[in-house]
Amino acid sequence: MEKKLSIILGFIVGLVFVNFDFDYSFLLEMNIDPAFVRAAVKTIGFVGALFCGLTLLFDAWKAIRSS
Repeated sequence: MEKKLSIILGFIVGLVFVNFDFDYSFLLEMNIDPAFVRAAVKTIGFVGALFCGLTLLFDAWKAIRSS
């Protein structure tokens, strides 16, 4: 149960990273281009949500197939 809960939370966090725009203005003060950081955060969120979603689908498919 704990494994599935962590996978679901990982999926939700990945969706948050992909769908919400965070304020990256503090990076401009440090002379860092926020476009690269924004792309990295969205990519990490997408990959995380993809892996967690596929894991949930395969676990469900395995449970349906075994019953």
